[in-house]
Amino acid sequence: MLVVADGMASRRALRERVKAAFPEGRVDEACTADEALSMLRRRDYSLLVADHAVGLLSGADVLEVAAREHPWTMRVLAAAREAAPPPGRAHALLPLDAPTEATANALRTLLGTRA
Repeated sequence: MLVVADGMASRRALRERVKAAFPEGRVDEACTADEALSMLRRRDYSLLVADHAVGLLSGADVLEVAAREHPWTMRVLAAAREAAPPPGRAHALLPLDAPTEATANALRTLLGTRA
């Protein structure tokens, strides 16, 4: 699983939510869209969670490339509810202002697993 966010606090929040959903899973982190795309080209990920804003490219841009190059990867766009854009090529929108357990349950449901 890969989380992408340019801010340390955002990355930590995304990682926390993914780990809450899949405590035994490996979670890699990328700070920029370019770093995330490079990581995607080197490794297959079951889940990609990208923050809405990740530097020069948006999280939606990262998901667009991932949809083209890695169609089997589940793609989730993370944003605060009030700033939430349409998900575009994302399978789901993850509201960062929702409780951690609620977002963990949503991620488990998306990937078809149970707690």
